Amino acid sequence: MDQVELTSPKQSMSKLVRGAIYIAIGALVLAAVVCVVWVFIPDQGDLIGRAFVTVLLLSGFSGAVLLDANLANRRSDWLVLASTASWVIALLVGAFKIWAPRGEEETFAWEVVRLWELLLVIGLVQLALLHQRLYWRAHARYVTGLTRTIAIVTTVFLIALVGKLTFYLAVPHLIHFSDWYWRVTVALAILASVGTLLVPLLNALFAPRPVRPMAPSAPPSSVPGAPSGQPAASAGDRQPWPMFPDGRTPLPYLPNGQPDFAAAQTGVPSPGAQFWGAPQQPAPMQPSPVQQQPQPRQGGDAQAPGSIPPRPAPPAPSSGVAPPEHR
Repeated sequence: MDQVELTSPKQSMSKLVRGAIYIAIGALVLAAVVCVVWVFIPDQGDLIGRAFVTVLLLSGFSGAVLLDANLANRRSDWLVLASTASWVIALLVGAFKIWAPRGEEETFAWEVVRLWELLLVIGLVQLALLHQRLYWRAHARYVTGLTRTIAIVTTVFLIALVGKLTFYLAVPHLIHFSDWYWRVTVALAILASVGTLLVPLLNALFAPRPVRPMAPSAPPSSVPGAPSGQPAASAGDRQPWPMFPDGRTPLPYLPNGQPDFAAAQTGVPSPGAQFWGAPQQPAPMQPSPVQQQPQPRQGGDAQAPGSIPPRPAPPAPSSGVAPPEHR
């Protein structure tokens, strides 16, 4: 019976991923302990409702961590760690929202407002995580010292921006935020936006572009200057046209478009072969025999009746027209 090889979780996960899971477990235990401590603090209204929402929060956090653990093999280690950290932040903010006492500025439906603020924190952190995934993927196209520095500084600005916004959404009614807090937040947002735009612009200017394969086009029916029956070879199958031993004069072509290799050995073109650049001449017509009246010889040798004039010599090779490449 065949035995199925099983791999242990320690072998299938890297140290960074296992560390992220340990952090999630620690955060889960810490949040549970804090919630239990808050239970024994007096003046906690609606204790059962808060406990129920806490169970929902811990269950959602556990499900998110398990999903990240299942997707760890398809993601890079830093992405798994960052995703786990984002859910830990959401867990801590959610626990604080549930068990923090009601502030004096919180009016009617403050539970709904706190839930909305928690959803904003989760959306903000996940949006920042998506930004980092796309940003570093774009950075990988063209890596230099300048682009790496821009990417690292932009990441620092983004983390600081998300941290300040998350802290405000976690305790909006418990702390008074000064004007300088928002000035620094806006400055971080501007710097993070500029850094985000610089990397794609540098890629568009200096990144090597991938070579796109040319679509194959239909080859012409014949090579220019060759007989109409000679097909054109494709770009990958073309070979140089054969030459005479001198290496400069191309071999003549036969009526079927093929090189006359016999001419390279004998030095004389085969019947019907023509040199490149020479006008195509029709084959000489054989004169029909004409009956002539016999004439008496008058001392000189006369041409025998019905004789055929000699064929003209083939034209000399011309180097004015280059032959096409031979398949």
